[in-house]
Amino acid sequence: MNEPAPALPIPPGSSFALMTSPDTERHATAGVHKPVVILPLGAVEQHGPHLPLGVDCWLAEAVALAAAEGQASMRVAEPFAYGSSEHHRSFSGTMSLSPQTFIAVLVDLCTCLAEDGYLPVMLNGHGGNRAAIQVAITTLGKRG
Repeated sequence: MNEPAPALPIPPGSSFALMTSPDTERHATAGVHKPVVILPLGAVEQHGPHLPLGVDCWLAEAVALAAAEGQASMRVAEPFAYGSSEHHRSFSGTMSLSPQTFIAVLVDLCTCLAEDGYLPVMLNGHGGNRAAIQVAITTLGKRG
């Protein structure tokens, strides 16, 4: 009698990654509308000599968590910290993906969420990501 452990209650608006696979399946099919998963996007790049490299990602995650707080149909995915920051590579510590790689990752992540019954919402914290995100959204839209 190997019964699965009972699912722990997941507070509304909390981290998607805290959920188990059965939790996500129940959550995706529980309501009339598709539940939302917010994907915070940032960058690891310079912000002058006074701020740490992770500011963009941390701010996007904080805004996503605040937006989802108390919302039963929303979850926040683990932040994707690496963005398109080639324009900051002259500053030490900047880590950048090519636009093609960044677009491919976004399309893949959002496709996984959509296939599992979720509406993915990208929340961007880095200005250099805008054009690549628009291409990813266009690509996803063409796929339905």
